[in-house]
Amino acid sequence: MCRKAHTSVFRVGLSHQAKSRRGRLEESALKPQPLASPLVRANGVCTAAVGGQLVSELHADAELAARVRELTAEHAGLEPAEISLACHLQNDLSLDSLDQIELAMAFEQAFGVTIEDRQIQQVRTVGQAVELVQSLRRQASEQVARESSPRRVVKNKTPRRRSVVDMASRGWRPGPA
Repeated sequence: MCRKAHTSVFRVGLSHQAKSRRGRLEESALKPQPLASPLVRANGVCTAAVGGQLVSELHADAELAARVRELTAEHAGLEPAEISLACHLQNDLSLDSLDQIELAMAFEQAFGVTIEDRQIQQVRTVGQAVELVQSLRRQASEQVARESSPRRVVKNKTPRRRSVVDMASRGWRPGPA
């Protein structure tokens, strides 16, 4: 069964003071130390956190991934702790195509997105489901941003209708029809 994958980034190293006077390693020197620079491990890639934006985005992504895992666990009849992003929906969780469509409907309701049948059929793992929901949410927010952005006003290029009086004042005279 798939187990919860936990990854952390640590610097493992020994300082010159790691050994006692007798040459034995001190136990405290063997404990991993968090990295000084703010590195975050996401989807197997280490990324430097610039300001708080990336950290907050990763936090939101982590919450989304946790919620996807919860919904998937509900549909598979398991505990969320038993689900990792690497779990295969069919092979590991025994979710058939109908279960996957029901899961997609749960995602739609939970995240306010629209998932087409062909999209959910292409999803093989829980991680891919997370990526799909993230992508759809990003597209929806970009669409809202485009629709709410101020539009440039373009002057009407059609000529102004002139009245007969206006045209007569400019020297126009009606001719024979």
